[in-house]
Amino acid sequence: MRTQEAIAGMPNYADQYRQTHQASPATSYSTLVSRSYDPELIARQALDGTNQYRASKGLVPLQWHDGIARIARQHAEQMASGAMPFSHDGVEERFRAYPMAHRAAAENLALNHGVADVAKVAVDGWIKSPGHERNLRGTFNLCGLGGTQRAKIEAMKAQSDDEADIKKQIEVLNDTLTVIPDARHRLQKYATELRDHLAEGHQDVDVAMRSEGEENPEVQVILEARQLLREVDQTLGTQTADEEPADDTAGTGGTADAPSLQGAVLLDSPGPGAAMPVQVTLASGKEVEVTAAAGDKVADLRQQIAEKLDQHPRCIELNHEAGVLGDEQIVPDSQITVVLVRLPWIGAGPDQVKDLGGGEFVIEGDEKRGSKCNALCEVGFSSGSEYFEVEVLEGSGAFIGVTTRNGFLEGYKIKGLFFGGPGNLSNGSGGLRTQFGEQVKAGSVIGVALDLTDESTVSVTFWEGDVCLGEAFKGCPRQPGAMVFPAVCANKVQDRFKLSLRRNPRKQTLKQPHPAIGSWDLQRLVIAGETVSLDAALAVKGKGKGRGYAVDAEAPPGMGNIIMTLTEKPGTPLFRLSLKLGNTLMTTVQTNSGPIGAEEVQLGVVAGTMVMAPPPLMDLEQSFSKALPLITSWKVTKDSLQMRGGDVEIDFRHYDAPPEEPVSSVTLP
Repeated sequence: MRTQEAIAGMPNYADQYRQTHQASPATSYSTLVSRSYDPELIARQALDGTNQYRASKGLVPLQWHDGIARIARQHAEQMASGAMPFSHDGVEERFRAYPMAHRAAAENLALNHGVADVAKVAVDGWIKSPGHERNLRGTFNLCGLGGTQRAKIEAMKAQSDDEADIKKQIEVLNDTLTVIPDARHRLQKYATELRDHLAEGHQDVDVAMRSEGEENPEVQVILEARQLLREVDQTLGTQTADEEPADDTAGTGGTADAPSLQGAVLLDSPGPGAAMPVQVTLASGKEVEVTAAAGDKVADLRQQIAEKLDQHPRCIELNHEAGVLGDEQIVPDSQITVVLVRLPWIGAGPDQVKDLGGGEFVIEGDEKRGSKCNALCEVGFSSGSEYFEVEVLEGSGAFIGVTTRNGFLEGYKIKGLFFGGPGNLSNGSGGLRTQFGEQVKAGSVIGVALDLTDESTVSVTFWEGDVCLGEAFKGCPRQPGAMVFPAVCANKVQDRFKLSLRRNPRKQTLKQPHPAIGSWDLQRLVIAGETVSLDAALAVKGKGKGRGYAVDAEAPPGMGNIIMTLTEKPGTPLFRLSLKLGNTLMTTVQTNSGPIGAEEVQLGVVAGTMVMAPPPLMDLEQSFSKALPLITSWKVTKDSLQMRGGDVEIDFRHYDAPPEEPVSSVTLP
């Protein structure tokens, strides 16, 4: 529907509400007042006023949404009761609670006292406020408003001999007129509305007055209202504070503390080609001070705003009346709207992923044994250097990394560059390298640094918290300029994650490593006083990939190395030990008392892979499996490591292991 057609067919939500909820005749003045100040009616009047303003700007009208209104009304009630301050506190939680998928949201608030037309005053106030006015003109299509009264209707009562009290009330009104010039206009409007209420629909009350007299409660209410109207008319006329009321018949009148209106909660439903922002600066009404001027580069303005808000530039979207501004454009000389990208998640399969907003999502649906649930964040990267983090809130064993649109498939069909599980690298379908890092579990924060400077390749460096694990993938081919997206391969239903875009990787925690950390070349093994010959094992041919050793260029022909590697387990007093023979033997080392490098130690249970190897290697594996648990101390120097315990002695020489090259064999579809 074109804009002009939408404006021409714009509904009047206040009239619709009156026809549905206020169709029956009012039988009392109190009913009339309560209807006028019905928060549900005022909310719709505010939406009608908002739509009239949008129409004046050539914008399509907003549609009323009951679900959003319910959330707005709850917030209004909390503010009115004092449970929450009059503020935008908790706005992100309210946005996430909206009962439909959305791409952008904003919130306006209004608090009014003693005004007759609550909705008009609220909308007029928003129009006069630059931040709130931009919300009214935002690219939204749904709206819900909620309001409530901060206090019940209060009545001023006076007996026939209490004329002084009535006089006092009139004096207060006159003082108000002196202090607040606009009060006269408001009082005039209130009197007009009160007169209209009394004139409409009360013929039955006049009949009752003639037949039953003033004892009828309904008649009494009308009389009281008419008395109040006379007092208001006197105040607005020539009467001064020193004059007596013209009528000596006292009565009661009612004045209402107008509802505090919480709105306009504006919402944008998904649409083809729509952007995916969340308007946080507009929701708070705060301005972002920048030094950039008209004619500067938009890229520089975006960077300034990102630094001000402590956000990654990719989170910043700049909207102008002509559309979303690109980095290649220049800063216009008119208003720019700053929004934050919402980081929405989708699932590879139907109903697998629930986007919780703010970069957070949870796995849902039926769990498939032996499969995994894949999620993708619809904020892609195509060039330069980028960095993001995924925090594991619930679950363990997930793989985290990037994929392309074409590579984002269900289960093990996904194709990408991932780290996770027990600490391994994967292409999504199978493993590529083990022991690259620690196990991914609840509480893990996995950082992903992308090098996209070459439009035809992708390189990835992974982080675990403040620890850089190193470059995992290097120069992996992609289609020229193809975008890559954050992706998570989760294990189970209810696994929960949160994505954060950061401008730069974390500062790495620098500390002096334990001297045992590194690679060690086996020199001697003694068990029960006998030296175990290593010659047969060292003579096994091969390069050590599943055969047991790495080649030392300086070793005699036909000889290799038996290498033990020690790494730390972050956050624990444990070391991880691995020894490459025919299989890889693995265990843990816990240090106890003693100075660093000369501690008493305790080794855990020895485990290993299950590959058939040549007999010399299998024999040596059995010897190590029995000997390692007996070790109780070690002594480490720059060049050597000695392990002792019981009747076992093991000596190593420091080994400068060649670094493992990053994986480059994965091609992204």
